[in-house]
Amino acid sequence: MNIRNRLTLTYAVTTIAVMTAMGLLVYFVTKKFHEQEFAERLEERVQLTEQISLEKNAAVSEAVRNKFLQRLDDEVEYVITLQQTGLDSLNQLFYQGFSNQISANKTLHFKLGNKQGVGKIYELANGRYAVVVTAIDVFGHTKLAFLKRLLIFGIIAGLAIMVGVASVANRRALRPLETKIKKAKEISASNLDVRLEVANPEDEIGQLTLAFNRMLDRIQSGFEAQRGFVSNASHEMRNPLAAIIGEADLLLEKERPVAEYQETLR
Repeated sequence: MNIRNRLTLTYAVTTIAVMTAMGLLVYFVTKKFHEQEFAERLEERVQLTEQISLEKNAAVSEAVRNKFLQRLDDEVEYVITLQQTGLDSLNQLFYQGFSNQISANKTLHFKLGNKQGVGKIYELANGRYAVVVTAIDVFGHTKLAFLKRLLIFGIIAGLAIMVGVASVANRRALRPLETKIKKAKEISASNLDVRLEVANPEDEIGQLTLAFNRMLDRIQSGFEAQRGFVSNASHEMRNPLAAIIGEADLLLEKERPVAEYQETLR
């Protein structure tokens, strides 16, 4: 995998990781906000249920009654006397241990599937009562579903845009390097005097080009020193070799005594 593709992949992975983390943060914060807001509405419904069902106070205003008529989606109200049978009823209606939790917390927030509920203990002159209201936050669930779709679409669209931008940016950023690689491939022993052009000596590509040119300077100096050595060595060896060849040719011109051969060879 070349550098361009690695950089693009790195940008893509980083983008999707950051956008996913931000999306999850937004989603869960929004979800928590809706749950708290709905819980406050349920607490209000619990209070209204207690006023109408337990206190039976004639002074309860008509406005309160009208407000109570504005029921929540799938709302159910429970008013249960906290005797043994009542405690058993709470556990059967909701879940085991519910009666102990509401007795310990006085006001209890809980979930049952897609329903939210709030229960509260009331101490009245004629006994202790548990008032529980459950309902479904249809509006909140609808908003969360829309938010989830929006975040998924945003992450996908953002990733596509980021990959496109990163690919173009990487291509433009690495184009000078590709040009220099093509030029460097043309340099051989026959044209070591060629140097790469330095567009910007301050950036990484410029510094790499300067280092490459300095390396070419050293290689060229080495080649020139080698050529000089070969030339000098050839010149120094030419004269003695010519003398040896001359003596050998002269010796081979005719038959000679052994002593003369030995003297010539010495």
